[in-house]
Amino acid sequence: LKTMKKTTSPLLVLSSFLILFPFITKPFLAVAEPMLDTDGEPLQWFTNYYVLPHIWGPTGGGLSLGTHRNQSCPLYVTQETSEVERGFSITFSPVSSELPFVTTSRR
Repeated sequence: LKTMKKTTSPLLVLSSFLILFPFITKPFLAVAEPMLDTDGEPLQWFTNYYVLPHIWGPTGGGLSLGTHRNQSCPLYVTQETSEVERGFSITFSPVSSELPFVTTSRR
């Protein structure tokens, strides 16, 4: 009997690498980057912020609470109709974080 020598195909090695690459590199890419305000400063925990439109003008103002006819959930988040109305402020609170600022990652 003649025995065949097993060889690994370069295509198999390359395809395995391409499939595994995202899973190998993901932990390195999950760097906690700060979320920035309109001045380019990191958002701080327990500080009041207003969510406003990026474009100033007739697009409306900040976020507010509106009333709804649905009795199971009578309030909902809405946008002020005037650009001069800032709406309600929001505050970020950490669940558990060693970082002094709000990050773009959930890690």
